[in-house]
Formats: sequence, C-alpha cells, structure tokens
Amino acid sequence: MVQDIPINTNRTEKSYGDGTLYINVTEENPWDPVSKVFKMFTHTIKYPPSEVYKSSNYNICVYVKTSIRYTFKYEKPTYKVEKVEIYFRINDDISIMDPLILGFIYGRSKVYYTYNHLTRHTPKYGYLSGEGLISQNDLLTRLLEEIGSSIGRAKKYVINLNQKPKDIVVPITYPESGHNKDNKITVKKYPDEAGLDKYEHTINADVDGFYISCNRNSMYFQTGVGSGYYRLGTVTVYREKTGSKKPVLFQLNFPGRKTYEYTYFDFVAELKTGKSDAKKITELSTIIPPDNQLKVRLEAEREKLKEAITFVNQDGLKNENISSKEENVGQGPFKKVILKPNTNDAKEGSSVGPWKVYKNQLFTLEPGKKIEGDFLDDIARSKFSSITVFYNSKNQALLVEFDQGGGSKNYFKRANKDGDSWDGEIILNTSDGELTKKLTEIEKFEKVITGDSSSTVGRDAGIGTGVTAILGAGGGAGYAIYKYPQVFLSLIGR
Repeated sequence: MVQDIPINTNRTEKSYGDGTLYINVTEENPWDPVSKVFKMFTHTIKYPPSEVYKSSNYNICVYVKTSIRYTFKYEKPTYKVEKVEIYFRINDDISIMDPLILGFIYGRSKVYYTYNHLTRHTPKYGYLSGEGLISQNDLLTRLLEEIGSSIGRAKKYVINLNQKPKDIVVPITYPESGHNKDNKITVKKYPDEAGLDKYEHTINADVDGFYISCNRNSMYFQTGVGSGYYRLGTVTVYREKTGSKKPVLFQLNFPGRKTYEYTYFDFVAELKTGKSDAKKITELSTIIPPDNQLKVRLEAEREKLKEAITFVNQDGLKNENISSKEENVGQGPFKKVILKPNTNDAKEGSSVGPWKVYKNQLFTLEPGKKIEGDFLDDIARSKFSSITVFYNSKNQALLVEFDQGGGSKNYFKRANKDGDSWDGEIILNTSDGELTKKLTEIEKFEKVITGDSSSTVGRDAGIGTGVTAILGAGGGAGYAIYKYPQVFLSLIGR
C-alpha cells in the first residue's frame, strides 16, 4: 500500500503528521542573513525508524496555502526524500501565498525547482532531474529571478562571487539555468595578488542594472539614472586565501567608461543598515590607471575584515558582535569571562564585524565599574583575538587579559579596593594553578588598599614607579612585578 506524505507549505509549527509518520518544521528567517529578502522552511520527514525505505511505498504530496487537495504529487521517489525546503519572500504570508522554489533533499544530493515549474510539468515520478532542474549554485540567482518581474528587475544578471575555479588553468561558467543560461558568465582565476586570490568574472553584456551576490546575500546595482544601458565587461574579485576566504574588494569595469571599486566591508555594512534598495554605481569610488595603490588598499581592507576585537576607550550602550563565555579558573574560587568576536552575527561567512568592546561594558559581572589608566589609549590602537576578565567569588574584576594572538598578551590588574585604579602586570605562567595564586595575591593586596593612592602602603609598594611589590605569605621579602615590560627587561640586564 502506498502512503501519501503530506507537505503543507503553510505549516510553521514544529511538527505535524498522521500518527504513523511525522514532519518536523524549522525556519530560517531570513535565509539570506544580511540582505533579508527570503525566508526558508525545512520540512524534515520522520519515517518509521525500523523500516527499510522502498520507493514503491510513498508519494510526496504538496499542499499550498489552505488547500485541501494537493497541487502536485511526487510519486514513488527513487531515493528517500529526507527533507523538503520551501522558499518564500521574507514578507510573504505563507497561508495565502505560493512558494517560490522547492528543494528535495536526498541525503547529500539536492535538487531544486520553481513552484511554477512543478505545477505545470508532469510526470513527477522516480528521480527528479532534467528540465527545470536548478543546481544549488544557481539557487539564489533563480530566487531573484522569480521575484524580478514583480519589482521591475526581470532577467537581470546575478554576478555570483561564490563561483570560483579551483586553479588558473580551467575557467568555469555560470549560470546553468534561468534567463541567462545561454549568455553565461566566465570566471578565471589569476596568480596571487598581494597575498590574495584574484578572480575575474567576464560578462560583456549591456545592462541597466545587475545583482552581485555572495554567501546568500545580494545587492542590486543601477548603472545610472533612468533607462540608460552600459556595457559591463568584468567584475574582478580579490579574496582571502585562508580562514573564511571572504572577498576583500571587487572592481566593476565598464569598457570605454570607468572602473569602479567597492569593498566587501561596505557591501555587508550597507546591507545591514538597509540604507537603500539599490546601489548606484556612480556612488562608488573610481579607479584611475595606473593603479599603484591597489596593494595598499587591499591590505587596509584585509585589516578591517580581521575577526578581532577593538577595545573602545569610551562608553557605549552595549558591546558590538561580541560573545561571552564564563568558566571557572581551575577548581575555583575564581572565574573568568572570555569575550570573543561573534562571527555568527551574520551567517554563511557574511560577518565583517565590527567587533567592539566598550570601556563601560568590559566588566560584565561587575556592572558600573570601568578599567582606568593611561595605558588604555595604547590598548585602543590594537586588535585582540580575545579579552578575558578574571573575577573573584564576589564578582569583583581582578585582572584583565588582552590577547593579540601568537602568544602576545597584555595584563592589567586591579590596584585598589574601589576598582578605579589599574596597573600593568607581568604574567609568565598562565596555568590554572599559577593564575589562581596570582589572583589570590591581587585580591589580598586589594583588601589592604583603602583607595587612597597616596597611602603609605601604596608608596612603599612602588605604585607610581611602575613597580608593585607583593609580599609572600610570611610577610617578609617579596618579589617585584613591573608595570611596563621594558622596565622588567631593563632590570634583567643589570
């Protein structure tokens, strides 16, 4: 007996089914995390766990809106359909709107079709392929095409920055389907440029507007005011070689006219703020040959894209794109809060930050307190892979670690009871045991300081000279910790 599996495109609840087979629903809204044009629902089919899949046992029946009859039936899929992906515009009311595209997921294999194609063409039997098939690489392009007519952007080119040949020998072409499948874009990879990969997308078409897409996100570019057409020759993209491999900047060449430049940082930042529905190319910076400053600009843009924290020596309402994690230091009683760049502020490799920690937001467990000191101006000029604040059991901040990566760390410790004075600290051993000893010493020292920087204790300890003496457990001769590394190193050489 064949069982019909109902896929209801208007369902948003977590689970629905008939008692023998269930469908779980999850939502990605927005699906394109920065441009925010689309949303996607995944309907995961939960087959009976003990059953061996047989294609003859199932049909997939798709119901749209509030219909009581399916709009199309996918009969006896050759391979088990584990999921169905359903795409809409972000503001669509899915109870009254048809979907744009549906995807059928067979394990690692994915096939996509426009909803209109599925309702117009039969049969749908066995393994879906052939006419109307949309590859995963063309998915965003086809989504934009599906909404193009309704927003005055029908049949526009989509320059997909994710399309990259593996080597400099064999170019690739795209799209594989859609309005421009017979006028493909060619992508070539070129030798290293300033430590970056260089890709050139050749279009050679007259355009009055076009999209640039990257990591699901898209931005529409207008060539000018009105209906004027310009010939778009190439789009050249410079990308990072490692890590997230983000684009750094891209150049738009219009033969016989101008070459314009746009940075990936600005691409994402402007999409985030939603300043405009379309970007005029005349708003971009222009390149006048010979371009002798390209390497300088590339390096500056790479620095902006580094996933590193900037410490802002000012107050702010909240930290920007920062994640925090609280952990114990060894067995306690001390704990630490680790602040790191939150690169998930925009998914799919779209995050460009900025990642900022503000002065009044540094002590998450001791609100109202701020780190103070002349050293903060230097700290604000650097970038850090993480900032860690160490606390005692009363949530008083005792020590701050600024980690630049590569073993380069700067430490600053609380220098009085009120926490409004901080000194530099040298820590050579950062094991939990040694950190616990150090934090215990700082806490004990803090308790004997009344907050008066002119106190005898403070003068005897060397505060103001850059040296702090911490006495041993017996109160006898202690050892010196130096406020600045250069002081410490100069004394070693004596």
